[in-house]
Amino acid sequence: MNKHKKIAIYISENKFIGGAHQYTENLIIALSKLPKNKFKLFAIFQDEAHNFKLNKRFKKIYIKENNLQKILSVIYSRVDKSCFRNKKFNNYFYNKIKKINKLHLDLIIFPTQDRESFLVQSKALVSIHDLMHRYEKKFKEYQNGEFERRERKYRLICKCANNILADSYLGKKHILDSYSIEKNKIHILPYVPQSFSNCSKEKNNLPIPKNFFFYPAQFWEHKNHANLIKAFKIFIEKYPKYNMKLILAGSKKNNYNKTVELIHDLKLEKEVLILGYINKNLLKSLYKSAKSLIFVSFCGPTNIPPLEAISLGCPIICADVYGMKKQLGKTSLYVNPNNPNDISKKMFKILDKKVLKKLFSYYKKSKKINNQNIFNKNLFKIIKEIS
Repeated sequence: MNKHKKIAIYISENKFIGGAHQYTENLIIALSKLPKNKFKLFAIFQDEAHNFKLNKRFKKIYIKENNLQKILSVIYSRVDKSCFRNKKFNNYFYNKIKKINKLHLDLIIFPTQDRESFLVQSKALVSIHDLMHRYEKKFKEYQNGEFERRERKYRLICKCANNILADSYLGKKHILDSYSIEKNKIHILPYVPQSFSNCSKEKNNLPIPKNFFFYPAQFWEHKNHANLIKAFKIFIEKYPKYNMKLILAGSKKNNYNKTVELIHDLKLEKEVLILGYINKNLLKSLYKSAKSLIFVSFCGPTNIPPLEAISLGCPIICADVYGMKKQLGKTSLYVNPNNPNDISKKMFKILDKKVLKKLFSYYKKSKKINNQNIFNKNLFKIIKEIS
């Protein structure tokens, strides 16, 4: 009888993180499709609050550290700056690492850039979603020590992890251009939309307007809410007959207060609705009802929300940055995210039925190459190659 390969996924993010949570869900689904006679699966949690839906294929491993263990790990990390040279000592200073090492895993997958990925003895496959702290360092979220923190962590991941997952060819190029790492260690696993098939049919009690544009994004500065709101102001003044609203959804981050101030300054309190964090049921409902997703983030290389919009038949206006045009092709209208006038013009254009018909003609093809089944096959191919 063939020995089962032991593969684990390390879960450290919760649903409020956004894209990282959705990506983790995609990985969990893909792993659950691996042949039962060849793979034994584990799900390693730092916190029981990470409430992902796991089927019986996964053995749950909860790992917690007490305060003393946390203090010891901090002291040790400062003494051993590489966090790599003395892996054999990590068992003594990191309780989590000791428990993971005892599983004797063939492979452990890290959906996010956790430091545990370069501490464990097992072979690691680590996702590096983007290096925007290098390419868009002007934003507040990459300052005040955040740039240095990310640099140290990513350098260690590239030095110590056996294999890296990138979202795209451009993402792979960014990693190769930025750090010392062998080309064949980086594997491309493109994003796909999360599944909405398990959404309940319960009605949402929120008063959703009939005509609205939609932008689901946490309120980070790089998400560019400011230029979107300025563009929307131009649009409603020029085309009042559409009686259009703008719905923003996402957790409060460093640019939330400035966004609210801008809405007040432009007297858009009745036209712009801020919903905060929303559940999957409401997200699905908003995608299906919106006149368009307007995705104006400055960052990439690629992103998940436009793929979700395609999967639910929502028209897309997207910032022409990094790998977005490569990711979406002809399924979107593209804008200069620095130009509110350009965004406003595309808001008007996407309401044209002829434009919509042309965009939708490309949606079917996109769904064939951007779905969970393709993601499953791509991940299985990578696992066979490296494990």
